[in-house]
Amino acid sequence: MWETTALTIAHVEDGRPVVEPRDQLAARTRRDIASAGVVGSVVDELLADRRAEAAREQAD
Repeated sequence: MWETTALTIAHVEDGRPVVEPRDQLAARTRRDIASAGVVGSVVDELLADRRAEAAREQAD
């Protein structure tokens, strides 16, 4: 059950409005990412891509 002080997030999922506690949404998102086979940090991957792009630009 929800606590009255729980932070909630409202979003649309499959065309229907959904309101759920932020912690529950975060846990579900982590499970979805883990089941998708994402390995390592998405942030680290993004930083590596940006650094590689910057290095290519400097080389030009």
